[in-house]
Amino acid sequence: MNRLGSAPVGAIAETTFGGRIRAARKALGLSQQDLADAVGCGKSYLCVLETQPDQHPSAGRVMCLAKVLGVTVYELMGEPNPWALASAAVEDRKFIESYLKLPPVDRRRMRRLLVVLEE
Repeated sequence: MNRLGSAPVGAIAETTFGGRIRAARKALGLSQQDLADAVGCGKSYLCVLETQPDQHPSAGRVMCLAKVLGVTVYELMGEPNPWALASAAVEDRKFIESYLKLPPVDRRRMRRLLVVLEE
């Protein structure tokens, strides 16, 4: 965990890299300036990352963002964690693979269903 905490599970259910940064940042209650200072970049660069989908930050920058936001690089990149999937039971892997093929709107519905089930 970083000194700022970590984004709540499901906080970065966005479809773009920038959207995931913004969602995780807001989930932590950070301003763009707060995150830029913690990561060591300019606020304007962070704004570009959050709003322009064709940005390709360095691997080091992505790792730093993930660490400060308290999420994995996989979560920030919108990719499944291959290590978590490899250790899952066969039926769970099939479920996860099917889930990942769903359109974003159906994934959001599934996540909301899980929240209800957890209550």
